[in-house]
Amino acid sequence: MHRPVGLGLASRGDLRDGVEFARKAEAAGLESVWVHDSYFERDPITYLSAIAYATQEIRLGAGSLNPYTRHPFVLASTLAALDDLAPERLSLALGSGLPLRLLQMAIPFENAPARVGEAIDQVRELWAGRRLLLNEKLPPLVPMFQPPHRIPIYVAAYTRPYLELAGAKADGYLSRPLESLPAFELMRRRVLDSAAAHGRAESELDFRGYLFALVDRSRAEARNRAKRDPFVIYMISILSDVSLKRAGFPAELRDQVNKLWRAEDYHGAAQAIPDELLDAYVLVGTADDVAERAHQYHQAGMDVPLLQPIVQEEAQVQAVLEAAVTYGSEGRVGAGALGSSQVAGGRSAVEREGLWGRARRAG
Repeated sequence: MHRPVGLGLASRGDLRDGVEFARKAEAAGLESVWVHDSYFERDPITYLSAIAYATQEIRLGAGSLNPYTRHPFVLASTLAALDDLAPERLSLALGSGLPLRLLQMAIPFENAPARVGEAIDQVRELWAGRRLLLNEKLPPLVPMFQPPHRIPIYVAAYTRPYLELAGAKADGYLSRPLESLPAFELMRRRVLDSAAAHGRAESELDFRGYLFALVDRSRAEARNRAKRDPFVIYMISILSDVSLKRAGFPAELRDQVNKLWRAEDYHGAAQAIPDELLDAYVLVGTADDVAERAHQYHQAGMDVPLLQPIVQEEAQVQAVLEAAVTYGSEGRVGAGALGSSQVAGGRSAVEREGLWGRARRAG
């Protein structure tokens, strides 16, 4: 038996590269590829449209999007159009959006949990072909598009009201990148508590999460490279007090990294990140190491880990796919398979062996 695993991508870089990464994920037997909304980068729906046209079986996740920059009617019509290209392969995750970024765009940000909950209801109404009355002074909105196949909706936000919302009405929960294992366990428990309070069974909910990953020849080399990555430094520097508390770290560690990052002392900031802090939030090491860490999240209740390469370029995507295959096939690729083929960008073991595909056919 195999375990489903997905690939997470940011909507950055050449769109054709994103399509090729998704095709390789499909060829390797991954269950899904998800593209999330990165503010001020490229549009994720455009990426997903191209990926949908270029693939045949792999599921596609749009997440997370939000009902502020995309009105619920726009969300419903957009996903209905994508369903033509990828029938029965789509999932949608909805979150609140980032308040600061929304304010930069002069978009009012208020009562976000209720807004996301309303959006879930409204999108489902429109997908069912029903009219939607939002302005009593005007006729209702009429969906002129064909109702799509079933599209699961996930909640993708981490505060308690959203966790309760996920348990009350969503099809699943999608955790954000850089979520520690203790934090995920706590959030999953709160989602399930809400589900039980609303008369729903645990089996009605699917739990997924983005897991940032960086693969190298050894854990030490992977840690060193991750710490020197500007994006990782930035993300560590803005970890919330709550996130750090849940993972068991003092806020002073973050504050020191943040101070050095703001002073543009990136070397000093990298040195200020302890191994234990990095390991709590990022999957680093060999392909086997990353697969093992993904398995720990699975044991904590994450049904489908979404491995996302920190460095979104061919060699790292190949390496992360290798880790995904190892995790999904419940086997051990072995450190020797990593070598130059993965890290240097040559023909990977994923392409050579198709391990998970064979395991899936055998199972």
